[in-house]
Amino acid sequence: LASLPQSARLGICAASGCNDEEDIRRVVFPLYIAHVMRLDFDVPLVPTTEFIARELLSWSDLPMDFVIAGLAHCGTTSLRKNLLEHKNIEFQSPDEDQWFKRNLVALPFRSDIEAMSDQWKQRAIEAGDEDIPKVYGLGDPALVDRPSLRQMLLRIRHLKVIVVVCDPVGRSEKQFWWWHHCE
Repeated sequence: LASLPQSARLGICAASGCNDEEDIRRVVFPLYIAHVMRLDFDVPLVPTTEFIARELLSWSDLPMDFVIAGLAHCGTTSLRKNLLEHKNIEFQSPDEDQWFKRNLVALPFRSDIEAMSDQWKQRAIEAGDEDIPKVYGLGDPALVDRPSLRQMLLRIRHLKVIVVVCDPVGRSEKQFWWWHHCE
Protein backbone atom coordinates (compact mmCIF):
# COMPACT_ATOMS: atom_id res chain seq x y z
CA LEU A 1 0.00 0.00 0.00
CA ALA A 2 2.83 2.38 0.80
CA SER A 3 4.19 1.93 -2.73
CA LEU A 4 0.98 3.29 -4.29
CA PRO A 5 0.75 6.99 -5.03
CA GLN A 6 -1.63 8.84 -2.68
CA SER A 7 -4.13 9.34 -5.53
CA ALA A 8 -4.40 5.57 -6.03
CA ARG A 9 -5.19 4.80 -2.39
CA LEU A 10 -8.87 4.79 -1.68
CA GLY A 11 -11.50 3.80 0.75
CA ILE A 12 -15.05 2.66 0.32
CA CYS A 13 -17.92 2.30 2.71
CA ALA A 14 -19.70 -1.05 2.59
CA ALA A 15 -22.94 -2.02 4.28
CA SER A 16 -22.64 -3.04 7.92
CA GLY A 17 -23.55 -6.59 6.90
CA CYS A 18 -20.25 -6.81 5.02
CA ASN A 19 -18.16 -7.48 8.08
CA ASP A 20 -15.81 -10.14 6.73
CA GLU A 21 -12.56 -8.66 5.37
CA GLU A 22 -12.11 -11.49 2.88
CA ASP A 23 -15.63 -10.99 1.44
CA ILE A 24 -14.94 -7.29 1.06
CA ARG A 25 -11.60 -7.98 -0.66
CA ARG A 26 -13.00 -10.68 -2.99
CA VAL A 27 -16.49 -9.30 -3.77
CA VAL A 28 -17.26 -5.74 -2.67
CA PHE A 29 -13.99 -4.04 -3.60
CA PRO A 30 -13.70 -5.50 -7.15
CA LEU A 31 -17.35 -4.67 -7.88
CA TYR A 32 -16.82 -1.15 -6.61
CA ILE A 33 -13.69 -0.63 -8.75
CA ALA A 34 -15.39 -2.09 -11.83
CA HIS A 35 -18.38 0.19 -11.31
CA VAL A 36 -16.37 3.37 -10.71
CA MET A 37 -14.02 2.72 -13.62
CA ARG A 38 -16.88 1.46 -15.82
CA LEU A 39 -15.11 -1.78 -16.62
CA ASP A 40 -16.93 -4.63 -18.31
CA PHE A 41 -14.54 -7.35 -17.08
CA ASP A 42 -13.66 -8.85 -13.72
CA VAL A 43 -11.16 -6.83 -11.77
CA PRO A 44 -8.20 -8.85 -10.47
CA LEU A 45 -8.13 -9.44 -6.74
CA VAL A 46 -5.97 -7.18 -4.65
CA PRO A 47 -3.30 -9.19 -2.77
CA THR A 48 -4.04 -9.56 0.94
CA THR A 49 -0.74 -7.80 1.71
CA GLU A 50 -2.07 -4.68 -0.07
CA PHE A 51 -5.62 -4.72 1.31
CA ILE A 52 -6.94 -3.53 4.66
CA ALA A 53 -10.58 -3.48 5.72
CA ARG A 54 -11.32 -1.52 8.89
CA GLU A 55 -14.68 -0.91 10.48
CA LEU A 56 -15.76 2.68 10.98
CA LEU A 57 -17.94 4.16 13.67
CA SER A 58 -19.70 7.48 14.10
CA TRP A 59 -17.93 10.39 15.80
CA SER A 60 -20.74 10.23 18.37
CA ASP A 61 -19.35 6.85 19.50
CA LEU A 62 -16.21 8.54 20.81
CA PRO A 63 -16.10 7.96 24.58
CA MET A 64 -15.28 11.54 25.44
CA ASP A 65 -17.30 14.12 27.37
CA PHE A 66 -15.32 17.30 26.72
CA VAL A 67 -12.31 18.82 24.99
CA ILE A 68 -10.29 21.88 25.86
CA ALA A 69 -9.44 23.83 22.73
CA GLY A 70 -8.01 27.26 22.20
CA LEU A 71 -4.95 29.10 21.10
CA ALA A 72 -1.38 28.44 22.13
CA HIS A 73 -0.18 30.48 25.13
CA CYS A 74 -3.70 31.49 26.20
CA GLY A 75 -4.24 29.24 29.23
CA THR A 76 -5.34 25.85 27.86
CA THR A 77 -2.47 24.09 29.64
CA SER A 78 -3.26 25.79 32.96
CA LEU A 79 -6.92 24.82 32.69
CA ARG A 80 -6.05 21.20 31.84
CA LYS A 81 -3.55 20.93 34.73
CA ASN A 82 -6.07 22.35 37.19
CA LEU A 83 -8.79 19.96 35.99
CA LEU A 84 -6.34 17.04 36.33
CA GLU A 85 -6.43 17.63 40.09
CA HIS A 86 -10.09 16.59 40.23
CA LYS A 87 -10.59 12.88 41.04
CA ASN A 88 -13.61 12.54 38.72
CA ILE A 89 -11.96 14.04 35.64
CA GLU A 90 -9.75 11.91 33.43
CA PHE A 91 -7.79 13.09 30.41
CA GLN A 92 -6.73 11.01 27.44
CA SER A 93 -3.19 12.16 28.22
CA PRO A 94 -1.78 14.27 31.08
CA ASP A 95 -0.06 16.37 28.40
CA GLU A 96 -1.45 18.09 25.34
CA ASP A 97 -2.98 15.34 23.26
CA GLN A 98 -3.30 15.62 19.52
CA TRP A 99 -5.56 12.59 19.14
CA PHE A 100 -7.77 14.32 16.58
CA LYS A 101 -4.79 15.32 14.45
CA ARG A 102 -3.47 11.74 14.54
CA ASN A 103 -6.92 10.48 13.57
CA LEU A 104 -7.71 13.01 10.86
CA VAL A 105 -10.22 10.90 8.95
CA ALA A 106 -13.81 11.32 7.83
CA LEU A 107 -14.99 8.78 10.40
CA PRO A 108 -13.06 7.15 13.25
CA PHE A 109 -11.97 3.52 13.13
CA ARG A 110 -13.64 1.16 15.58
CA SER A 111 -10.21 -0.01 16.75
CA ASP A 112 -9.17 3.56 17.67
CA ILE A 113 -12.36 4.19 19.64
CA GLU A 114 -12.06 0.85 21.43
CA ALA A 115 -8.39 1.55 22.23
CA MET A 116 -9.34 4.88 23.80
CA SER A 117 -12.11 3.28 25.86
CA ASP A 118 -9.84 0.40 26.94
CA GLN A 119 -7.11 2.84 27.96
CA TRP A 120 -9.49 4.66 30.31
CA LYS A 121 -10.85 1.40 31.75
CA GLN A 122 -7.31 0.12 32.37
CA ARG A 123 -6.29 3.34 34.15
CA ALA A 124 -9.35 3.10 36.40
CA ILE A 125 -8.54 -0.52 37.28
CA GLU A 126 -4.89 0.32 38.01
CA ALA A 127 -5.95 3.23 40.23
CA GLY A 128 -8.57 1.09 41.97
CA ASP A 129 -11.32 3.57 41.23
CA GLU A 130 -13.34 1.83 38.52
CA ASP A 131 -16.51 2.43 40.57
CA ILE A 132 -16.01 6.21 40.67
CA PRO A 133 -17.94 8.01 37.90
CA LYS A 134 -15.59 9.86 35.58
CA VAL A 135 -15.81 12.65 33.06
CA TYR A 136 -13.44 12.01 30.15
CA GLY A 137 -11.68 14.75 28.23
CA LEU A 138 -8.86 15.76 25.99
CA GLY A 139 -6.76 18.91 25.96
CA ASP A 140 -5.40 20.23 22.67
CA PRO A 141 -5.01 23.97 22.19
CA ALA A 142 -4.65 23.57 18.42
CA LEU A 143 -8.14 22.14 17.85
CA VAL A 144 -9.47 25.48 16.62
CA ASP A 145 -6.67 25.92 14.06
CA ARG A 146 -8.08 23.66 11.35
CA PRO A 147 -11.62 23.71 9.96
CA SER A 148 -11.57 19.91 9.50
CA LEU A 149 -10.91 19.44 13.23
CA ARG A 150 -13.73 21.79 14.12
CA GLN A 151 -16.04 19.77 11.84
CA MET A 152 -15.08 16.58 13.68
CA LEU A 153 -15.94 18.18 17.01
CA LEU A 154 -19.34 19.26 15.66
CA ARG A 155 -20.15 15.64 14.82
CA ILE A 156 -19.79 14.48 18.43
CA ARG A 157 -23.28 15.39 19.66
CA HIS A 158 -22.70 14.85 23.38
CA LEU A 159 -19.29 16.59 23.44
CA LYS A 160 -18.77 19.79 25.40
CA VAL A 161 -16.10 22.05 23.89
CA ILE A 162 -14.30 24.46 26.19
CA VAL A 163 -12.60 27.13 24.08
CA VAL A 164 -9.95 29.24 25.78
CA VAL A 165 -9.28 32.59 24.15
CA CYS A 166 -7.18 35.56 25.12
CA ASP A 167 -6.96 39.25 24.38
CA PRO A 168 -5.68 39.69 20.77
CA VAL A 169 -3.51 42.70 21.65
CA GLY A 170 -1.96 40.95 24.63
CA ARG A 171 -1.44 37.82 22.52
CA SER A 172 0.31 39.85 19.80
CA GLU A 173 2.55 41.47 22.37
CA LYS A 174 3.33 38.09 23.92
CA GLN A 175 4.20 36.65 20.48
CA PHE A 176 6.41 39.65 19.70
CA TRP A 177 8.43 39.25 22.88
CA TRP A 178 8.54 35.47 22.48
CA TRP A 179 10.10 35.74 19.01
CA HIS A 180 12.25 38.74 19.95
CA HIS A 181 13.94 36.88 22.83
CA CYS A 182 14.24 33.56 21.03
CA GLU A 183 16.22 34.90 18.09
